[in-house]
Amino acid sequence: MDPITVAESLRQVIDGMDFASAKRLVEVKPEVALAKPDHWPYSIAGNIWHCDYWNRLWLARLLGEKRPAKNIWAEDWHDPTIDEWPGIKKQFLDNLNRARAIALERPFTHAMKFDDAAIKVLNQIAIHTAYHVGQVALLKRLLKQRAD
Repeated sequence: MDPITVAESLRQVIDGMDFASAKRLVEVKPEVALAKPDHWPYSIAGNIWHCDYWNRLWLARLLGEKRPAKNIWAEDWHDPTIDEWPGIKKQFLDNLNRARAIALERPFTHAMKFDDAAIKVLNQIAIHTAYHVGQVALLKRLLKQRAD
């Protein structure tokens, strides 16, 4: 796999491919973003926070930055507040665009030892984000049914 292929995968997640764009999926009122359907473990906001948490960890590796968490497994879920939601969705979208920009940059520039390792990390961001974007789409449907 090459960086351009991963950039295309990220574009499809960002812009939407057979589903709504990431931006459209997170454009919900804070009350909706924080709501948890019955028998569902997390909210849209919690899901997006979790997805961006991992994206930030992976971006830190790509950029040679210090990992933003000490115990990554113990800190990877958070129940956001209403006040946190606008910043969470902005950071999520900004970081997706940041990952795509890294994949498109020529020359391909990153802090990893090998291009293949960097491509693998970018691919992790694309796959993990697609997984959570799908969950957000489902959560929005469940919440809409509940409201009707």
